[in-house]
Order: sequence, then C-alpha cells, then structure tokens
Amino acid sequence: MTSTYYHNNVAPLVNAEAVNLRKNMLAYLSGPIVPAQPTYTYLWSTGDTSQQIIPTVTGIYTVTVTSNLGCTATATYSYVAPPPVNVNITSSGKLCSGNSVNLDAGGGFASYLWDDNSTNQTRVITTPGTYYVTVTTAQGCIGSDTITIYADTSVIADFAVNVHLGCKRDTIFLTNNSQGGTQWYWLFGDGAYSTSEHPVPYVYASQGIYTIRLVVVNPPCSDTMLVTINTNHPIASNFVLPGDTLCITSPIAPTLTNNPDPTWVHTWIWGDGSPNSSGISPFHLYSTPGTYTITHIVVDTLGCIDSTSHIITVDFPAYVDFSIFDDKVCLGEKIILNLDTLSASTYTYYWDFGDGYTLYDVPHPIHVYDHPGNYTISLIGKSYYCDSTKISKNIEILPFPVINLGRDTAICPGLTGAITLSDINNPAAIYQWSTGEVSNSITVSNPGVYWARTQGECVAGDTVKVLRDCYLNIPNAFSPDGDGLNDYFLPRDLLASGLTVFQMNIYNRWGQLLYSTNNLDGLGWDGKYNGTPQPIGTYIYTINAEFKNGVKNTYSGNVILVR
Repeated sequence: MTSTYYHNNVAPLVNAEAVNLRKNMLAYLSGPIVPAQPTYTYLWSTGDTSQQIIPTVTGIYTVTVTSNLGCTATATYSYVAPPPVNVNITSSGKLCSGNSVNLDAGGGFASYLWDDNSTNQTRVITTPGTYYVTVTTAQGCIGSDTITIYADTSVIADFAVNVHLGCKRDTIFLTNNSQGGTQWYWLFGDGAYSTSEHPVPYVYASQGIYTIRLVVVNPPCSDTMLVTINTNHPIASNFVLPGDTLCITSPIAPTLTNNPDPTWVHTWIWGDGSPNSSGISPFHLYSTPGTYTITHIVVDTLGCIDSTSHIITVDFPAYVDFSIFDDKVCLGEKIILNLDTLSASTYTYYWDFGDGYTLYDVPHPIHVYDHPGNYTISLIGKSYYCDSTKISKNIEILPFPVINLGRDTAICPGLTGAITLSDINNPAAIYQWSTGEVSNSITVSNPGVYWARTQGECVAGDTVKVLRDCYLNIPNAFSPDGDGLNDYFLPRDLLASGLTVFQMNIYNRWGQLLYSTNNLDGLGWDGKYNGTPQPIGTYIYTINAEFKNGVKNTYSGNVILVR
C-alpha cells in the first residue's frame, strides 16, 4: 500500500517530522500493534538512502519510506535555498618596505574570523603573504574569501662609494644607482646630510668609521641602503724612551707606542750629528755626555708626515778612588783612609769595610777592626743615571801578640836565689828585655821591676815585679789619731814579710812596759796603755825577729808618737 504526502519547507530540510508521521500511518495500515518494532528503509529523490538530508539548492525533494512488512509511504518537500554569502577582501594600497596595508572584509556580517584569529572587520598587515577571512550572516550562513598581498619592489636604494684619503681631510664620491625614487635623503654619519639625487663630493673633517645611509622615497614606498666606510689612516709618530736620562755606557732604544703601518718610512735623528737611523726598532750609543733631542719622522704612502721629539740627558758613570795610609796594621790599630778622587757625576758614595760596617759620604774615615784577618775595603760611588762604580783594596789586620811574664814574685835572700823570667805561654819566644838582653828569658837576683817587649810589626809587652821578701821595715813615728793613716806602730802585713817569729815590747822613757805582742800579722801598738791614749813623745821599742830563711835579728830604737 502506498501513500503520498507533500510538505513545503523553506528552512533547511530535515525530514524527521514527516518520517514520524509516515511511520505512524504505516503502523496503522499494517494492522494491530505488535510488540516487535518495525524497521524502515529510505530513498530520496537525490538518490540518498539516509534517514535525513540537507538540501543545498532550491527544488522539490521526495523521500519513500518502506517498512519490513512491505508497506510504503512517500513525502514531498519543496525547498527554497537562502541567497549566497558574498565576501570580498579589499586592500588599502601597496605594501612597501616600512609601511602597512589595511585589509577590509566588508560590512554587514554578524561575525568575522581571520587566519590570525582576529575578529574585526579590518586587519593591518606589514608583511607580504596570503590572508583569508570567514564571515557568518545573521541567518547563520557562512562565507569566506582569500587575498594575496605582494611586496612592492618598485623603489630600490642603491649607491656606490669611492673614498679618497688625504693628509688633512678625506673625501667621498657617491654614485646613486637607485631605482623608482622621487625623493632622496643622504645621511653621512657625522651629522651632515643631503637631499640631492646626486650629491656633490663630501669631505669629512676628521678620520673615523662612518655609516652612510640613503633613503629613496616614492610615496608611500621607500627603501634604505647602508654602507659603512673606514677613513682611519692615522699617521702618528709616537715613541717613548726608557727614561729621560741615560748612562753613556748604555745604548738608547726608543719604543714606538702605536702600531705602525708596514708601508710607513721611519727616520730617527739622534741629535749628536751622527748618521740618521731607520726602521721601527733602532738603537744608538752616544759617545759624549750631554743633552740631546731625539726626533722621529714618519711618512706614509700618501706623503703625509708626522714627527715627535724627546729630550735625553747622557751622563758619565760615577768615578771614585781612595788610598790607605797603611794596609797592614795590628789588631786594635786604626785604618786611615783617604778619598782621593770623586767625579762630578758621583752624587753619593759609601765605604764598605768588609766586616759588616758601612759609612756614607765621609772623605777621611778611620776604622778599627775587631778581629785579625784579611779584609777588602770597597768604595762605591753612585751616579744618577749609571750603575754604581766600586773600587776595592785589600788590607791585613795582624793579630796582636800576647806576652805573659806571670804573676809578680819575691826574692828572699839566702832562700830563694836567682829567678828566671820568661813568657809562660811561649817560653821559646825572643823578646827585648828591660835589662837590654834579647832572648827568650832573663835571670834576676835582685828585687825590681822587669819588662819584656815583642819584636816585629806589632809590639806588645808585659811587666813583672820582683819584690823583696824576708824583711822588716821599722818606722820612726806614727800618729794614732784615728784618721786611718799611720794609726798603728809596725803593722806586719804592711811592713814585714817572711816572718816566722816576732816579739815586740814598747816602753815609755821611764822604762814602763806599755805594749807587748808576738803576733806575726798584728796591726801593732795603737798608742794606748790600758785603753788610755799616751801623750806625745818618744818611746822605746825592742824587737826579736826570725825569718823563714833562718835569719834572726834583734832590733831596738825609738819611735815618736805624734797626734
């Protein structure tokens, strides 16, 4: 059974409503509803077999629905397509280097979407390329357009530079090879400019590195070209000396402080009349002291010249000399020196005595050495500009001889006999003796003072006393007044020697015994009797003495007590 229905629809055709209606009719016509659900097939007039289609053009669309029970139904649609969406991207002009172009998708659309995701009607671009936009109408219809923007290369900046270097100033000649321009702007890199298509030669006031800029304009387009030139060709005479003073024994070697071009020609004038030198590393040895002007002249391949000068003072080295009064002396004796020569170029000098001692600026020094030996005495002179000068001479410090005749001794007649005197450290040494003998020893038998002296460059001597022993000296007066002088009569430690037995008695003029002693080393009588000072007067003494040589003597006499 077949049924046919018509349906007009000017909206996009979706057949769900009609299909549902047809499904109901088919179910009704096929009889009572059974639990099983029927199945359907579809066939559109476009040949599509899907349940629904979307029409794209105006027309009549028919669909036939068939169930699995063999029933069919037909629905017809009249579809009117909406008007087309027309999009046309326009540009505002040429895309030149340095400018931009405005793209416009046109008005009247509900929304815009460009390829860079911007959503405005217009868009600004600065680079060439292909650009597109998608628009949507108020009814939901969609349209798009694409535009290709090309770079405008009709304006080309191009020029050549010819540099003419000079000694004072440098000139450039410019050749304009640009295309398509109507305006020209030149910038010379030093603040100067020109708007001429073909500028006159330009002169730089100073050397340097400059960037020349040409901007060629044909509105709205322009192009720029940059060329960097280097006009640096400095010619400079720059040199230094090791110092402003020089010793005549040393050569002078100037040093250039710049990096000279290998094509430069160098001339060195030394100022002393000697031939000039060339090259970058000269040296010169002056033969006469004085003050000189050294001049350096340099010439480049352009004929440009520069020069500079420095003054050098050339001086003699220090010169000194000295003499020694005696270059061989005994230890302890003075070394006397004399400054004989001191040149005008010597500003200071000093002595080095070779034993660790130095002395500055003394013309006649005297020095004493602490130890014997050989020494070198040096005189060192200094000048301002030359190395120190040293004059050295040798001296000898002889050891001082030592003679030792021993301790003082004594002679006891009849006991000691003769005594032999000699150097106890060097008994074989020959000496000059006080007796007139020249020998290693002498023999003496009498008390006295004896000496011996060495012979040779250094003289030393020694003295020995030979004292009298076995004696007793008895004074004839004393003064017991407590002044410490002669307060006792006959002190044995001062007036006697060699005593073995001593007995002394003191009497007044009436024979009364006032004092008696047998002490060998006593002080003697103090002028008192039983603690009472005795009057001034004459007193009698008796003395019995025996000496170690066996001699016995008895002495008697008067002694005067004074106060």
